[in-house]
Amino acid sequence: MTLANNIRNTAMLTFTQETFHSRIILPNGESADRPIEIRVHPITGRTCRITYSRGEEREPGTETLPEPPPFAADLAKCPFCAARVATHTPQLPIGLCREGRMSRKTSTLFPNLFPYGRYSAVSLFDNQHFVEIGTASQQSYTDSFLNCRDYLLQILSHDPAAYYMAITQNHLPSAGGSLLHPHLQVQADRIPANFQRFLQGHAASYRRKYSAPVTYLS
Repeated sequence: MTLANNIRNTAMLTFTQETFHSRIILPNGESADRPIEIRVHPITGRTCRITYSRGEEREPGTETLPEPPPFAADLAKCPFCAARVATHTPQLPIGLCREGRMSRKTSTLFPNLFPYGRYSAVSLFDNQHFVEIGTASQQSYTDSFLNCRDYLLQILSHDPAAYYMAITQNHLPSAGGSLLHPHLQVQADRIPANFQRFLQGHAASYRRKYSAPVTYLS
């Protein structure tokens, strides 16, 4: 069976949605139908609601960015700034990285001092200590994500059972970031997190129900 035939014989993802209206009486006495759309995730069955009328609402705090944190210029104590990375951050075991830290252009990756799992690392991006939301360059993110990719591939080679992986970011204190300097969190473990376990179960169920065996041409 060719790959093309396999694709034709395999059920494709079906995205479903339903749109309805909520009728209300406006303060001026006129009636109005407010559209609402419900979208269903084809694998997990979870739904989300799109409320189009929210576009008419003015939300405080969304027109401008908040002021920088008071310590945005305090480079002296930041372990992630270039002058202190080599002396104030931990190193990877030799079995994972002989150099101790993985580097890719503007990004440096090293283990999390307070790990969340078996393999837990930090991938820095951008050499600036404070990077305002929306101002990081595409290249800096690219370097950091590729550094994460290389780290995760190295983990798979070292420990094939640690295939539950995640790359996350909580940028700035308002998002719970404990350090201001921009960085990504990258994790790999043998034990899935709650949401990974949820996705795994639903994906396996969907595959059993709809998928045909995949045969690739050499």
